[in-house]
Amino acid sequence: MNISSGDSLHAFCKAGFALVAVATLLFLTGLAKDPSPSDEIRSFLVAGLGVTGALLYILGRILSNRRR
Repeated sequence: MNISSGDSLHAFCKAGFALVAVATLLFLTGLAKDPSPSDEIRSFLVAGLGVTGALLYILGRILSNRRR
């Protein structure tokens, strides 16, 4: 099974979208529960996943547009 470069670049977009989705779920579950000391860790995790996901998505879009 050969994987073309377009498919692997599109995988960056999918991975980035998945990370943003996980960050959103973590954020929403944090809103639904009572405040606790672990909220600071959760906020750093949400921010890190969100930023990483957005960067991966943007990178995938840029690279896939260059190949066309």
